[in-house]
Amino acid sequence: MSDFTTNNIEFWKQHPQLNPFIENKILDFALFDIENDTAITTLLRQQKIHKETCKNPLIVIGNYLFDSVINDIFYFKNNKIYESLVTLKTPINNIKNNNPKNWKKVSIQHKEKPTTEKHYQHPILDNILDYYAQQLTSGYLLFPIGCLQGLQRLQSLSNNRLLLLSSDKGHTLLQELQHQEFPELDFHGSFSLMVNYHAVAEFFKMSAGSAFLQTPRDGLCSAVFSSGFSLADLPETSYLLEHSIEGFSPTDFFNYYELIESIANTTELKNIASTLCLSCWDPMLFEQTSERISQLLVKEETEIVDYILENLEKIADNFYFVPGCDDIFFSLGYIFYAINHFDKAIHYFEKSRLYFPDSFELLYNLALSYFYKKDYRGAIQTAEIALKIEPHSKEAKSLIRSSKVKLGRFK
Repeated sequence: MSDFTTNNIEFWKQHPQLNPFIENKILDFALFDIENDTAITTLLRQQKIHKETCKNPLIVIGNYLFDSVINDIFYFKNNKIYESLVTLKTPINNIKNNNPKNWKKVSIQHKEKPTTEKHYQHPILDNILDYYAQQLTSGYLLFPIGCLQGLQRLQSLSNNRLLLLSSDKGHTLLQELQHQEFPELDFHGSFSLMVNYHAVAEFFKMSAGSAFLQTPRDGLCSAVFSSGFSLADLPETSYLLEHSIEGFSPTDFFNYYELIESIANTTELKNIASTLCLSCWDPMLFEQTSERISQLLVKEETEIVDYILENLEKIADNFYFVPGCDDIFFSLGYIFYAINHFDKAIHYFEKSRLYFPDSFELLYNLALSYFYKKDYRGAIQTAEIALKIEPHSKEAKSLIRSSKVKLGRFK
């Protein structure tokens, strides 16, 4: 796993869910800047990946990567190419430490000038640019120069044997690129642009490779590229691409997810079970339906309840913690608490505490689980911690009193 910043890598190194892969020497990390670096050195085992050491084809997964690397902007009209020169302006009070405080207050101005022949002085890149001059009637084009130059470096270190899988917001067809307005930046902590996957495909085709591009859908698009060999020569891979990317794909599932989100509070349990199964027990989808599951489990037929309960562990296995994510473990614990499976409720409530800050709701439900399991000391200890968060809670105080009474009666 690679990134250009050490912060993310340090987070991965300490991540408990990645630790088994690290210990078994399956996973390593690298500090890698796709816009500049020409070799990869892993951080844990200090392995160097370059053209002399890379004996097997390199497989690269680049999700949400190419939307935030350097792009050039061109304007096309009457088979002529114009370079778009960009100037950024913002009020002086929006500057701090020589950087904008609020990117939304930055205006983007541009003017066009004719390009010189062989703009990039690189045969493949210039051929792609000339191709667009012949094919695009008019309009602006994002040319993914940072992406393509980064891929050239990956081709070099892999001896031009490269397989790239990528998903992002972007365009895959030439007709999508016709008559485009000047591109807009999206701001979300950083900023991003649409990915020109069509240009990436042309680049790979001119590099003795091939491309498999998903037909346009609303939202995410996915693509697979090969360099130095053709995907057509890999029948099993081609079959999977046809069914998993052009067929029912992550893009389709995301749109389906939005539908389920809109009906989560009204649909039947059997529909939720089927949807969770279709998703391979996806934690985010579960979080959208967990409240409804809790309501319906006590009312439904045994078969569907047993089916869901047998598979809830898969949701925990599929969960990957990142800061700001939903507390899947609490939701799992609450479901088991609601159906009186207190051992499992305690297991997931305690697991929540490994990843998330203590909350009164979590601690109180954990204390109740201990109480109904007849672990009254555990109930008292947990309820007392809950009282530190909400000192005036009548419920927590009552639970402590009841637990002490039980201890006095049964000790």
